[in-house]
Formats: sequence, structure tokens, C-alpha cells
Amino acid sequence: MSNWRAIEFFAGVGGFARAVDGRFSIQMAFDINEHAGRWYRSQFSHPIRNQSIDGLKSNDLAALDANLWWLSPPCQPFTMKGRQLDWDDNRNRGFRNLMTLLPQMRPKVIAMENVPGFQDSQTHLAFQQLIKTHGYKITEWCLCPSSLGIPNQRRRYYAIAASVPIAIELEQGRVQTVGEFVQSKYDSDPKLQLPSHVLQKYKKGIHICDADSTITRCFTAGYGRNWIKSGSYLRYSGGVRIFHPLEVAALLGQPVDEIPDGLTYRQAWKCLGNSLSLFMMRRIVDALIGNESDLD
Repeated sequence: MSNWRAIEFFAGVGGFARAVDGRFSIQMAFDINEHAGRWYRSQFSHPIRNQSIDGLKSNDLAALDANLWWLSPPCQPFTMKGRQLDWDDNRNRGFRNLMTLLPQMRPKVIAMENVPGFQDSQTHLAFQQLIKTHGYKITEWCLCPSSLGIPNQRRRYYAIAASVPIAIELEQGRVQTVGEFVQSKYDSDPKLQLPSHVLQKYKKGIHICDADSTITRCFTAGYGRNWIKSGSYLRYSGGVRIFHPLEVAALLGQPVDEIPDGLTYRQAWKCLGNSLSLFMMRRIVDALIGNESDLD
């Protein structure tokens, strides 16, 4: 195990912790969503607190003795679908609080993920200015797992702020098909059948793929509730259906065998829509471990 001791902020279902895979210590995870917290606890033994990050104080973080912060703050302030309130969005308060605490805590590394729209935001500009003022070098990317051969579009902004610039390796693997991530046993699930009236009404606006397709659209937190622009649908011998939550998890690289007890499909889709692509996250974690000796 390396000497990284991390705090996972806005932890969701634990995409960062899963990418770490025990290679360094997660001191604590934070997320306000109880459904995500239930999922997280079903996967990991280290602690997670279901509490608001905007109320954290320096003493709370000092007690955790972390040298790495992972941040995946809410994306709604920066999405095209949202109100684009940016810095002033109430959902941005937790991130603003962490930026206030950062000069006092000075973790060795700050790494984060968000939607590509973050890179054009006032919040991004404030983040850049803050970390540069305190001596960090920032490396930034907009990356999509489809570039690695994964049949899922999930383009995201990633950044690592450290004492030196960080490079990541992005070799493309074999191009995989949707069929490698889905299971025919879900074809008969009545809760997954796309209603015929929905198919007729939105047939020009929804993305339907087949088992031999090499791409699915980005699955959002609204999948299962919003019919269009929230993900793809699967054509099979009996018609067209919705992707099961565990199939969405597979397309994100999440090795989950069952939905945590008490979560509905819709709650699971929402948790996954707010989660991370492990196919990209593993590259970020590998870069942190590979450069550990160069970071002082």
C-alpha cells in the first residue's frame, strides 16, 4: 500500500474508492445522499458520513490526517440542462467551503472530476487561481471512456493539482460491444420494458442500440424518469427495453452483483448517473501512485 491517505468528498457510490482498490487508505468519505451512502456502505468497510460538506470545518479535516483530497462536486451548476448558476448555485456551497479550507489544510494533492462545462465556469477560474496562488501545478483533461474502447460516452473534466505536473496513460484497448455488458435475463423484466407509446412519441429523440453496437449515450441521474437525453435503450428480440441498473454499473466499470437492499431501480439509476467511469478513474489513480515519489 502507498502512503496516500485520502478523503473522498461527494463520494456517491464510491467510484474513487473502487478505482483505488485498496492501494491506499481512504480516511473518510462524505456524501449527503442517503441512497448513495447505503450503496457505499454495501461495498466498503471504511467510514462514510452522510452530511453536508458545506458545514465542514478545518478541525474536522485535520483529525482525518489526509494528504490527498478527491472531489467530485455536484455537476448541476455547470450543465447545459441546468440553470447554470455556476458559483451562486446552492449545490456549489460544499465546493466553495472546501476552497475556503484548502489554504489552511494544504493537502499534498487535490484531484477532481466534473462535467466538461465546469472548465468554462467562474468556479473553475476561482479554483485555478486559488491552487496556483498556493503553489500547486494543475494538469487538466477532458476524457471519455469511449476513447479506450468502452461502449459508453461519458466525457468528463478531470484535474490533478500537485507540486509537479502529472501525466496519465491512455492507451486504447480492444473496442468492446454493448453485448459484453448486458444480460439477457433482464429482457423479461417487466419494469424494464420501454412502453410502446413512449417509443412512438420519442422515437426520433431517443438513442436505441443493439448488442453489437459499440456505443451507448451517457447515462444521467434522470435515467428511468426522463425518456430522452438521459441514456440509451437496448433493442432485443422482444422489443426495446431500458438498461438494468447493474448493466449501467457494468458500463461504468462498477463490479456490482446486486442493487443494495432497499433501493428501487430509479434510486439506483440516480446514484449511478451521479457516479464515475472506473475505466477513466483507474488511469487517474495509477498516475497518482506512479508519481508519488515525485510529489513533496
